[in-house]
Amino acid sequence: MRRGIFIVLVAIAGAIVIWGFAKFQEGRVAEQIEAFAAIEEPAERIDAILAFVADHPNLEQAYVDQAAEGITESIGQLGDNVDAAAYIDKMLEGDIPDLLVTPLLAEQHYMVLVDLYYGEAPGLVEKADALARQIIERGDGTAQHLLGSAYIRSAVHPALRDRWPTPFPDTSMTLELAEIGLGLEGDIPEWFKPVLISAYRPMLGEIILLRGEGTEVAFIDSLLATSPGPDHEYALHYHRFMRLRDQDGEAAMPSAFAMAELMEEHGDGTSLNTVGYGLADSGLDPELGLALCEQSLVFATSANDSANVLDSVGWAHYKLGDYEAAKSNILQAIAVTPGNPGLDDVMVTHLLEIYDASDDAGAAVELLAPIVARSPNPEENGGEALMQWVERAGDTASLDSIVTQFRYGGIQTAPDFTFTGEGGETVGLADCAGSILVLNFWGAG
Repeated sequence: MRRGIFIVLVAIAGAIVIWGFAKFQEGRVAEQIEAFAAIEEPAERIDAILAFVADHPNLEQAYVDQAAEGITESIGQLGDNVDAAAYIDKMLEGDIPDLLVTPLLAEQHYMVLVDLYYGEAPGLVEKADALARQIIERGDGTAQHLLGSAYIRSAVHPALRDRWPTPFPDTSMTLELAEIGLGLEGDIPEWFKPVLISAYRPMLGEIILLRGEGTEVAFIDSLLATSPGPDHEYALHYHRFMRLRDQDGEAAMPSAFAMAELMEEHGDGTSLNTVGYGLADSGLDPELGLALCEQSLVFATSANDSANVLDSVGWAHYKLGDYEAAKSNILQAIAVTPGNPGLDDVMVTHLLEIYDASDDAGAAVELLAPIVARSPNPEENGGEALMQWVERAGDTASLDSIVTQFRYGGIQTAPDFTFTGEGGETVGLADCAGSILVLNFWGAG
């Protein structure tokens, strides 16, 4: 019996020793990774991190991520395209520990393409394409890697157009990255949904450079003729509509109708709002424009998104002659927008046009008075326009009286308080009336 207890105790003690050793080792790993930050030279820091990860093939994922972050920060500090290119060469030649390849491909891919904006080191475009091909061939890139890479490559293309002729990242590979990323299982964040629209943009830009302005519509039509699938069709019809809207509205309408058929399952908030507003504002089809904008509202994920779409919905109602619905939606847009609107805010401009059409001068004064009153110089910042609306409303108020009435409207009065001054005197809110009061908050610890 005693022997059995002794064995159990020894086993427990051994387990504790092993656990303690593992925690000790884990602590040492954390300390070593954190110590790399003290290395001043970015290139030396990169080499030290790479060597450490190579010597520790069983690192926990948290430490792998920390190491990858240290490397990408260091690359950003190199600030020289040649140094960055040399590092990329190492990665392409297989000198990067396997643990780091997946997290670094996308991050370093990003750095390469950022360098393309500002630098002209030879071969950077080809290196970017080689990295993208590695992401595809390895098959272990996440949706974030793939879709993010596609977005970045799409953004680089217009930045390089001023250098034409020059190599561009492979436009077909950009599209492939987007398509694979969208095909991965799991939820795709809302902001990734228009990635195909972005991915087609450099391809169409290259067609324009190679064949001339106006040839891209025929190219889009040739792609649509191959029935590329609903996600691709939606993206292509978006580009087709945007290119034809101003020059040939009638020819653009089939693409607007196609987007309307596809929008619930394949649309995204930004493109629907853009096309819907365009249909309404141009008068091509305000009713269809309203339908697209209302569907766009379903996709809105932030206050700014909601405000932009509500303004478009209101403007479509205005174009359809429904002034009350127009006012209601744009006032909602202003209500959900952080801060106070300005005179040049498109929502204010739209509302004033609606108030003008509906002869609602009183509402125009109510909208403009707080904006003008709170400006540093009311006379120069909308004062004249406000007084025209005041006169139209049959009011006799002066600009000075309106400023006095509205300048502090909606601003809460400070709660009553008392405090003891350095000299022992008691000071309250009433004692501060008419004076500028500076409050200084600080904390310790």
